[in-house]
Amino acid sequence: SAFIKTATVNITLDTIATKITIPFGIEFLPDGRMLVSDRSDGKIWLINPVSKTKISLKNLPVVFGEGQAGMMEILCHPDYEKNGWIYFSYSDRKDELNGTVVERAKLKGDELVSRELIFRTKKFFKNGAHYGGRMLLRDGYLFITIGERYALKDSAQLLGNDLGKIIRIKDDGTIPGDNTFVNTPGARPEIWSYGHRNPQGITFHPQTGALWESEHGPKGGDEINIIEPGKNYGWPVITYGIDYSGAPVGAGITEKEGLEQPLK
Repeated sequence: SAFIKTATVNITLDTIATKITIPFGIEFLPDGRMLVSDRSDGKIWLINPVSKTKISLKNLPVVFGEGQAGMMEILCHPDYEKNGWIYFSYSDRKDELNGTVVERAKLKGDELVSRELIFRTKKFFKNGAHYGGRMLLRDGYLFITIGERYALKDSAQLLGNDLGKIIRIKDDGTIPGDNTFVNTPGARPEIWSYGHRNPQGITFHPQTGALWESEHGPKGGDEINIIEPGKNYGWPVITYGIDYSGAPVGAGITEKEGLEQPLK
């Protein structure tokens, strides 16, 4: 253990688990044990911080783990002690394409049982970037962040796909009737907000209850947004950053050689 003294608080550092490749999500069970998702290895670890032991959970899906893909968020239902539901997001592959998927399951010993598919991104794509994958649960609603997959920037502005969006569904996977675009022809009814790049942080403000989101932008263009239903957060039309090549962002990817057409 290491002891660190600061002006306001004393901190003791203690290592309780090692050999986790990319710990992407972490959640505490009511008994004090921890669930930790290992992104690139596609695992969920069950860790006991007292005994400092870790177990790899069984009966997990086969995860696409290349690039930025893999096992992502892990989250217990707010009523976990009553219903036992654990939600997790990951990258799934089908026919050489891949995308963000959310399941829920229950923990029995060291195994996930009663697995259910809750959400599957419309549409899948071929590269390995910008999945989002963060989640929040409150009042029976599940919020999910979805990235625009980098090469499909303009998809974030189109309501016919889930890319570059924040999704709001019920905790059983059904669509709430009061979602903004539920009656909009051609729009995905699960969309809560759009115009996002790669949102990988989401939380409720502890005082106001507002939904806050942090977003990986281009170079110099990271964002923190207060999310309101139906609002457009600008990507890639409006950004205060530039592409990593130094080129401006916003001219439209269809004019740039080598980038993909957006998914409607």
